[in-house]
Amino acid sequence: MSIISLISPMNLEEEKRKFILDQTYNPQFVYEHSFDDSLLRKWGEPQEKIVSLARKIMAKRANLLTNRVVIDPRILVNMAKKVFEDVGITESIEITFDPQKVTRCSVKGTQIIFRDPTEFESTQEIQATFNHELQTHLLRNLNQMKQGWKLNREKFDGQILRTEEGLAVLHSTIALEEKLLWRPSAYYVAVWLGIQMGFSAMFAELLKMGFNEDFAWRLTIRVKRGLTDTSLPGGNSKDICYLEGALQMWRWLGDENHNPRHLYIGKVFIEELDEKLKLMATRDIYLPIFYKDIPSYRKQIQRIGAENFFEEEL
Repeated sequence: MSIISLISPMNLEEEKRKFILDQTYNPQFVYEHSFDDSLLRKWGEPQEKIVSLARKIMAKRANLLTNRVVIDPRILVNMAKKVFEDVGITESIEITFDPQKVTRCSVKGTQIIFRDPTEFESTQEIQATFNHELQTHLLRNLNQMKQGWKLNREKFDGQILRTEEGLAVLHSTIALEEKLLWRPSAYYVAVWLGIQMGFSAMFAELLKMGFNEDFAWRLTIRVKRGLTDTSLPGGNSKDICYLEGALQMWRWLGDENHNPRHLYIGKVFIEELDEKLKLMATRDIYLPIFYKDIPSYRKQIQRIGAENFFEEEL
């Protein structure tokens, strides 16, 4: 079982209702399984230099408000099936909707799980999510099954996630007119705040930064899931992998000697890629639609880096 599954609260909706009535309340979460608190920081700690970069990215945006609307699940299912058809996926993919889900959408093996209800700001944002979840996570999962490698998450989860989520962040941004990585930056700053503050104090600080209540809640719960008493400082640091990974993968993809298609041989991380290329069981792998024109793809990736001050981090 993944760490994220372990730290998903069973009483999330109940505690959310209490918090909505009293924003000084610190939720008390219950979990199905017990786990060692040390697992919550297995992804590392926020770096001050990256916190500064994240703040700089967010400051470039006119505002940090979101205005999402509920999307009919049938629309999402039909759009997903169109992606499956365009890529040529032959496996059976299950799409489910879960009211207890913390994140909006995720992939587990051959299953796509949406939060119920699922909200998006625009068709562009839906496409961005599909680039992230379906055309990155799902395809790499399916290709991994073809190769038969086992993932050593206990030892390499940080490296795996920085490659996986960093690549997915860049791919989601390709679909958006706005190239600012303000959301991964918000995740990063949220982790930095969460390890210093309790739930209600962190939520209040996010409101001061300009986020609306709904998004501030989602940022806070993402970090504080894993804690039982959320009045305490701390939380899980998984969300630092998005911005750190995007920066790492932008650098890797900027090297003309690196072939982006190699990233899809399975759920490999870049530090082990050369080794895994020697062990491939098959070259018959699924590739995302936007890999049909690699020169154009590289230009889009470089533009994302330029918009987000990545060149200053070299």
